[in-house]
Amino acid sequence: ALAFALLLAPAQRWLEPKLRSAGLAAGVLVLLTGVGVLFPAMLVADRLVDEVARGGGAITGMLESGQWRRNVSAYPLLAPATDWVEAQFDLPETANAMTAWLTGFVASLARESLLQVIGMVLTLYLLFYFLRDRRTILASIAALSPLSRADTMRLFGDVDDTVHATVYGTLVVAMVQGTLGGLMFWWLGLPAPLLWGVLMGVLAIVPVLGAFIIWI
Repeated sequence: ALAFALLLAPAQRWLEPKLRSAGLAAGVLVLLTGVGVLFPAMLVADRLVDEVARGGGAITGMLESGQWRRNVSAYPLLAPATDWVEAQFDLPETANAMTAWLTGFVASLARESLLQVIGMVLTLYLLFYFLRDRRTILASIAALSPLSRADTMRLFGDVDDTVHATVYGTLVVAMVQGTLGGLMFWWLGLPAPLLWGVLMGVLAIVPVLGAFIIWI
């Protein structure tokens, strides 16, 4: 909420005189943030989890039917590695275990969906007050700060610069990763390169996950 507030502060200052209400301007920005950022992110996450679960079932079917062996046989250089994998692992059993784990993982995410909704609502709730009452909040922090006013203002500026640099840097890197990933999928002849490139760009923004999830 604080990061969104810092990024949206210029828009808040621009809207306030036009709407003649700080609360109304903040409400409009909160609505746009929820519709344009948070809700789509949740939809993408749910879609990805569903694809992962379905992909696990498809892989299990390929292993049990032996189709994967026929596919790999087209590449003789992979034959030694294939023989070693078959000797070391019971592939169908391993795939079944992975599918069961994925099913439990998806179920746990479903149980936690309520917490995600609560977190999203709290983020938007705090964002509204951070935007509407930003002057009062900053004045209160400055009054409580043990630093001089000049040092406190410089600290506020450093925090603002850091948030902007982090957010915009993350977005630029995500765009580069998504573009390169989509181009690579297109060059390899894989289906829906545009879709997967966009998903790689979105997931590159998400902490811990990242674009590599699409490759897996």
